[in-house]
Amino acid sequence: IGLPEAQLDMVEPSVIWDNLRRRRLEFEHPSKKKCETLAHVRVLLADDAPDSLRLYERVLSRAGARVTCASDGRQAVECFTEGTFDLVLLDVHMPVLDGLGAARMIRELAPSLPVLALTASPVEHDHAKSLQAGFNDHLVKPISSLDLIEACSWWTRCQRSNEAGVDDRRRAG
Repeated sequence: IGLPEAQLDMVEPSVIWDNLRRRRLEFEHPSKKKCETLAHVRVLLADDAPDSLRLYERVLSRAGARVTCASDGRQAVECFTEGTFDLVLLDVHMPVLDGLGAARMIRELAPSLPVLALTASPVEHDHAKSLQAGFNDHLVKPISSLDLIEACSWWTRCQRSNEAGVDDRRRAG
């Protein structure tokens, strides 16, 4: 996120989230936003609200992603252990196992995989909880289709760059 790990405990969560968003926006050229694609990106999406689940699944699928859906955190972890994914989107507040618990379990199995929080709460305290649970980003609902696709695209490109051995720090500006 552009900050030394030793300093993360001393930094306000809002500063960390602002830095993440700024890096994501600086890396994106505005003209690219119109043609973002998630072709062949395997996404695990978990949300307990059926309407949200259908909406986000449709948006991601239309952008080219292959989406696997779960309606609670436990189902998400089960799907994750049975499949291969490039990105995970988890609603923070779900029954059975919430998104924070699911993120922790997924993070243990895949430490470098992008895991993004979806929440209706813009409260900084929730952002801090998400960061502590291992989420890479915190997306606040309602989120536009364009912003959702852009965030997913950015994080999967970062993941692929890191897997290829490209130093991601140069994107911080």
